[in-house]
Amino acid sequence: MFGEIIGIWCLFMWDKLGRPPHINLVELGPGRGTLMADLLRAAALQPEFIKVSKIHLIETSKLLRKEQKQNILAKGQEITWHDDFESVPTGPLLVIANEFFDALPVHQYMRIINGWRERLITTKQDRLVWTEGNSDKADFIPVALHEAETGAIFETSPERFSKAQQIAARLKKEPGAALIIDYGFSGPRLGDTFQAVSKHRFADPLAQPGNADLTTHVDFLALAAAVREAGAYACGPLSQKAFLNRLGITFRAEQLQQKQPDKNDEIRCALERLTGPEHMGTLFQVMAITTPGIPPPPPFLQN
Repeated sequence: MFGEIIGIWCLFMWDKLGRPPHINLVELGPGRGTLMADLLRAAALQPEFIKVSKIHLIETSKLLRKEQKQNILAKGQEITWHDDFESVPTGPLLVIANEFFDALPVHQYMRIINGWRERLITTKQDRLVWTEGNSDKADFIPVALHEAETGAIFETSPERFSKAQQIAARLKKEPGAALIIDYGFSGPRLGDTFQAVSKHRFADPLAQPGNADLTTHVDFLALAAAVREAGAYACGPLSQKAFLNRLGITFRAEQLQQKQPDKNDEIRCALERLTGPEHMGTLFQVMAITTPGIPPPPPFLQN
């Protein structure tokens, strides 16, 4: 259901862009390729869109590229892989980044009695352990948070801002839009969100380096500020629940239940996982980046 809704959003945007005869459809960090495959299945409602779309995947892993090829080529689409976004060819574009920004590196700063120190990692008896830097880092902390309690942690990610600005700079020059979906919040705020997941379970981020997925939550207000600084428009963020509901995911779930009554419980659980307030519905935020002059895309125009 999720990928299908993203596919419908792409059709909306293609129409808003005047249905250009060629469009680059780009996904950052496409995983196994299942979202793109589902997106293409829904977008096939407009065969012309499929015909004019060129698929570009930003992926460095050879293993994942192999899985993406298997999942997406089954839809009859050719794929071009890139190591970075900047190598995507010029022209109108639609960009999807689902659970991409949360995996980019962050800096953490900890409040101590007499200031702020960067939180660092070192080794002790062949194990990774936390330590702290020597110099004061108060200049990196928003003024409103300077006097936080001892032990408070502030996170920031220059790499996220850089990636967002790469997209924004491109959209400033060429017509298109980007959709960013991720664990996140509207900051600035304090808190340690650094976590590891291994074999579908939470793990110690320092215990098995290289064998777990590492993530932190994305500050969408800071991301939006970076986008505007680069000259593009930032819309949102919306909660994932609001985004999906406004685009009709409940109606789509009902359609699937009518077609597959034996999977009613499975579909209901999937809907709850995607939109439930205790699940991804509020944990995930959605933001759009657009070319200046393009009206806010659906469903942000309702915001």
